[in-house]
Amino acid sequence: MKKIARKFISSLCIALLLIQSLATPFLVSPVYAATSPWTQTDWSGGVGSSTTNQYSAASSTDPTTTAGQVTLATPEELTNGGFTSDNSSWSTAAVPAAGWVEVPSNATYNPPTGNFLAMQYEAKYDCTATPDGDGDTAATCSAPADSGAGLDYRDIVGFSTSRVVSTANGAPIVHITQTQAISACPATYHLITNNEWMTIARNAEAQTTNWANGTVGSTVASGGGLKRGNIGIADSASYNGADPEQGTGRDTKAKLTLSNSSTLWDISGNVWEWTNNTIQRQYQPVAWNGTTDDATGFNWSDFGSGGGLTRYLHNYKVGSPLQIDNVQPSNATYTAAHGVGRIYHYSDSADVNTTVYAFLREGAWYDGAYAGVFSLNLNCCSRLSEPRHWLSLRQ
Repeated sequence: MKKIARKFISSLCIALLLIQSLATPFLVSPVYAATSPWTQTDWSGGVGSSTTNQYSAASSTDPTTTAGQVTLATPEELTNGGFTSDNSSWSTAAVPAAGWVEVPSNATYNPPTGNFLAMQYEAKYDCTATPDGDGDTAATCSAPADSGAGLDYRDIVGFSTSRVVSTANGAPIVHITQTQAISACPATYHLITNNEWMTIARNAEAQTTNWANGTVGSTVASGGGLKRGNIGIADSASYNGADPEQGTGRDTKAKLTLSNSSTLWDISGNVWEWTNNTIQRQYQPVAWNGTTDDATGFNWSDFGSGGGLTRYLHNYKVGSPLQIDNVQPSNATYTAAHGVGRIYHYSDSADVNTTVYAFLREGAWYDGAYAGVFSLNLNCCSRLSEPRHWLSLRQ
């Protein structure tokens, strides 16, 4: 059986993903209601005879009076898709910063305030003397990873969280521990959680554009499959690219699109990425080996039968924080044959070991069919252990 090579992991901060929830101005905001009905009749851009119904180029409508005022916070925008005569169809929404995308919420996981923002790309680093907001190569930062691929976190001189960026350009930050990845996120941001990852993955799973032949639930063997990107093999859902890839002009198999048209790159391949979760070994799920519960410890399993491996998930332990909604696609029949990935875990129904292991998701450029947006590794580097040069992040 294939074991994960000890190579590259990246990290992803969610905005706060660094995920910021909608409660802050940086995130999507709820609908704003005016204090009283008002009519928009003057579209002259702030110049008109009536200050009570004109559109102002400033940050609010009707800035001279209280009645009917709608105040916007930077960088929000005002939209009225229906162009109705009152304020019933007006709404405001935060505009994500470049490199960040809005992720629709999923009630199964209950993000703190609904939708959230996530890095569109794997975390990169801006190491120019005068920061320009763009990720740089390992050579530019004088921090090449041991294997010659990726930007080695350990070699970044004077690391600053303010220089962590989400851009197409630049080498992914690698050789970083989970604890370091958590600390690498700027203030008000956090390392992506497993529930946030699953919110993204299950949304992507449901979109026809993410399946190679446009058919949800199709298999790679039939010319379909859920797109996996740069994983070291060439098929309908995957390709063999650089180790790892970066930059623009990429193969779109590395891109997944959400229901709101947000796009995320390299969330199913290229480099492994941390989430901020951990689990005791005794709570890891149990696999089936074809005849009985498997008790052979750490190894790869498919999510179900028919994925290509003899060993596949059989049950989730009672009382474990890890259940099917934390791991698998919403369609429990999907396996690596559908391009969703596999799980590396410890299987033994009688296990009582309390050693803590961290969550790694997606897979890397060398993992082949073991990679995918749902791929999960539960045998790596508990959060306090040594870094591995294939580990990265996303906020």
